[in-house]
Amino acid sequence: MAAKEKLEAVLNVALRVPSIMLLDVLYRWDVSSFFQQIQRSSLNNNPLFQYKYLALNMHYVGYVLSVVLLTLPRQHLVQLYLYFLTALLLYAGHQISRDYVRSELESAYEGPMYLEPLSMNRFTTALIGQLVVCTLCSCVMKTKQIWLFSAHMLPLLARLCLVPLETIVIINKFAMIFTGLEVLYFLGSNLLVPYNLAKSAYRELVQVVEVYGLLALGMSLWNQLVVPVLFMVFWLVLFALQIYSYFSTRDQPASRERLLFLFLTSIAECCSTPYSLLGLVFTVSFVALGVLTLCKFYLQGYRAFMNDPAMNRHAFEHMWMHNVCHHMDALGHEVTLHMARKLCHQHSGPLECCLGFRDGWIRTYFCTCLAVRGMTEGVTLLILAVQTGLIELQVVHRAFLLSIILFIVVASILQSMLEIADPIVLALGASRDNLWKHFRAVSLCLFLLVFPAYMAYMICQFFHMDFWLLIIISSSILTSLQVLGTLFIYVLFMVEEFRKEPVENMDDVIYYVNGTYRLLEFLVALCVVAYGVSETIFGEWTVMGSMIIFIHSYYNVWLRAQLGWKSFLLRRDAVNKIKSLPIATQEQLEKHNDICAICYQCEFPGSINLCIGKR
Repeated sequence: MAAKEKLEAVLNVALRVPSIMLLDVLYRWDVSSFFQQIQRSSLNNNPLFQYKYLALNMHYVGYVLSVVLLTLPRQHLVQLYLYFLTALLLYAGHQISRDYVRSELESAYEGPMYLEPLSMNRFTTALIGQLVVCTLCSCVMKTKQIWLFSAHMLPLLARLCLVPLETIVIINKFAMIFTGLEVLYFLGSNLLVPYNLAKSAYRELVQVVEVYGLLALGMSLWNQLVVPVLFMVFWLVLFALQIYSYFSTRDQPASRERLLFLFLTSIAECCSTPYSLLGLVFTVSFVALGVLTLCKFYLQGYRAFMNDPAMNRHAFEHMWMHNVCHHMDALGHEVTLHMARKLCHQHSGPLECCLGFRDGWIRTYFCTCLAVRGMTEGVTLLILAVQTGLIELQVVHRAFLLSIILFIVVASILQSMLEIADPIVLALGASRDNLWKHFRAVSLCLFLLVFPAYMAYMICQFFHMDFWLLIIISSSILTSLQVLGTLFIYVLFMVEEFRKEPVENMDDVIYYVNGTYRLLEFLVALCVVAYGVSETIFGEWTVMGSMIIFIHSYYNVWLRAQLGWKSFLLRRDAVNKIKSLPIATQEQLEKHNDICAICYQCEFPGSINLCIGKR
């Protein structure tokens, strides 16, 4: 990606963050309580606060303007910010001119400036400030007519011509009026721009919906607005401001427990509205994605991203083009991979009709595929937050509830890390790769063994043990058990790899190891159900608790027991069938010069199979 495209991507996010912050402020602002405070204050007689219903309507107008700013195309959004910057510069010029006139009136010196050093210093400072303002306005508006922004220099020019101070005050007011008229003329000349922009946007939306459908429209808007990154940046800004406001009012450093409480409290302060909650959801999703990506990189290095379509955009595009060829072939068009790539870049009609292809769709699907990997944790957080009414709680209660929700999210991330590491560790156990790869795999497994157990221990120290907490920590216990089984099988593979002779009945040993930790998982789930039933009988009975016990019993106990028993029966049938086969003697093996068709070894006698040979 070129530097210009990167800058445009940054601007596309940064310029939309204030609109979400405005939506967040409008959600927090209670208009009714605000006017009740005004009525009890001295501002009650102010005409500005007499029209309550007008202010309420303006409150909803603020929502509309925020949504419009959020959905504006990037080019128009940049132009709008440039206009706003020009207005700020003109206001700065007005302030410079007003301060200069006030200082001259206070000095009451009307003679030549070069005879009074202080007057000359004030004039020089004001002149330099006005020149900078005029130059910046001209550059921002991309015009060479610098006189359009020079009205505030009239008081300086009048002072240079020794005009009386009372007249300079009038000239300064005239400059302000002239600048205001310029602004009004500019607004009047562009009065129909919002209408024309809305009209063209509506026409384009109707065309897209008719041709591609609502799903294509939603994905296009999602991609153009970069919604996940936008909400993540918004939440990070809120979080940074919260941390800064805390440390700016504290002199002494905080302890470790205080820092943990500060971290949870700051997160709780930054998820008190639906917009900030969505920001936290997308932030957690990106953090989970980053952790999983670092896990793959730690285990496999750069090779982890070469053949992964979700991480390698070129591989993703290559896979997408093969799908294009397949769909075009289904329509009766013989299309090669090169032709499909050319059609995609030229926006060919048949291809658009077949797949709904538009400019940027590869990037849309690529970004979506990349973001899905971390969305599980984000969606988990969102569901738990909505179910528990997180944003409606007080800050302290919200912080404690967030500690439990984040514990669940971290446990989910650790389980995903184990799913990534498990096949890689077992593959390394059957190979003789360099020692560094084995060290990385084993160290990650040791981390996944110790850290979930440590998390479960720490959360038990902060909260009283009950049925809900036992369900939460059971996932961490199961993760540690699975890692323990993976490490044990890895050790068995390594022992077999370094032995000169193969280990007899290795398949049975691995089956017993897997069966053991599956049995331990079943026992953990059974203990959770037993604890929940006992708490329901001897403690407080609730409908929600009974439903959770029933669901947990069905999915984690009954179905797991059925699956384990079925696996045991299949294994027993296979063993009985193997035992029913005749055993080959050493003389038969030497006579036929036979070896096993699976392991290519001939040291041990085995069963005779009439179709394949030794087993």
